[in-house]
Amino acid sequence: MAAMSEQERIQVWKKAARSRLVKMFNQLQQTLAKRLSRAASFDPKKWELHSVVEAAFSAQLPYTQIKALVLLAGWLTSQQEEEEDVTDAIIRMGIVPRLLHFMKLEGGSSTDVHYWAAWVLESIALKHPQRLLAHNGILPRLLHLFSSKSEPVQQQALWTIGTLSSHSAQCRDAMLLAHGAAMVNYFPQFSTRTISVALSTISTLFIFSPIPPLEHLIPLLAPLQNLLDPDNDIQILSKSCYIIRRFCDRKGEGAGAVQAVIDAGICDRLVQLLFRHPAPYVGTAIAAIASKSIAATALLLTIISTKHKRDDNWKAFLTETCRIIYYILLSRKPECLTRTCQIISKITEGNTEDIQTVIDGKIIHQLLDMVEEAELPVKKEIATVIANVLVHGSEEQMKYLIEEGWMKPLTNLFAHSDTALATLCFQSMNIIREFLNWI
Repeated sequence: MAAMSEQERIQVWKKAARSRLVKMFNQLQQTLAKRLSRAASFDPKKWELHSVVEAAFSAQLPYTQIKALVLLAGWLTSQQEEEEDVTDAIIRMGIVPRLLHFMKLEGGSSTDVHYWAAWVLESIALKHPQRLLAHNGILPRLLHLFSSKSEPVQQQALWTIGTLSSHSAQCRDAMLLAHGAAMVNYFPQFSTRTISVALSTISTLFIFSPIPPLEHLIPLLAPLQNLLDPDNDIQILSKSCYIIRRFCDRKGEGAGAVQAVIDAGICDRLVQLLFRHPAPYVGTAIAAIASKSIAATALLLTIISTKHKRDDNWKAFLTETCRIIYYILLSRKPECLTRTCQIISKITEGNTEDIQTVIDGKIIHQLLDMVEEAELPVKKEIATVIANVLVHGSEEQMKYLIEEGWMKPLTNLFAHSDTALATLCFQSMNIIREFLNWI
């Protein structure tokens, strides 16, 4: 699947944010209507917009503050995506400073006020994020809500920051670049669900190019390393791996980013995670590291090659290992190719299922592309891989080698001065000839 463009990533975030806000509004307004007053009308269609905004300015009691905020939320929820007049009108009426005032309130009912104030801010951010950022104090107020004892308040503050950050590189830098570390400092007191929301917000750091400078992102690594516990929530694991992959995916600083990941102990954690949860998000993160660093590749290959137990996770583990190997081969780092091909050779000594996993991982095709230009030790390992497939593989797998065109490179390698290589290729060619005569 092709990588999404910046605009596509922005639209994905906005669509998800709008859907989430509408869903939460529909759920919460019914609950609030029953709790605050059965007679209270939370239907925005029954209220003029200027009356709602005036109510927000005049509200002194928690009940009236919450009602005004919910009505504002209703107006913002009911507008169509292409409409801007409601949001624009609310901003021009001076509602943003009032919302910041609500977020400063303390007391027993302040939790609901904080939640809905942050909710309205996010709704405005979907339309006019830069006009929101023109108001001083938004980010400190949102960060202050992280200290709330209410998980919904913490999460809504995080979502609001994420929506502001997802608009442009300038908004991202204003919201997260200098304050990302402040967010992760709250991880120890956040619930699992709130950490998951925080990771979604942190991921907006990587929507735009260029990715922020390395020194601003390194403080994220230690908390991410702590989250890579095989027993952790699957959403947290997948989001952490995504952030690590994007962290390493940078032009000009790839080696430095990978070294920072290694220094943070993340490589070992990822491989442990791969053993327990061999999922694509883990393999992709490891591949991003291995394809950019010779040291990381050597370390990862050594660790991966130690797994011999064919447990219930073997098939998935092998699939992700092949994903990692594919990207290592694609990087064409000479220092890593011999060791990589040795692991492929070891895998192809197994059964037809293991061989098919190698084929499905496009590894055989990669070997074909590189065999002519490879150094002698690599040529020998590639020839061993092909011999293993011919000896241990199925008829269909042998046909695959023939259709891929392996007879020509085997013939060329047969003429090599290295006797061991020439002998191995001669044996493979004979197997192919006998197979062709048989079918």
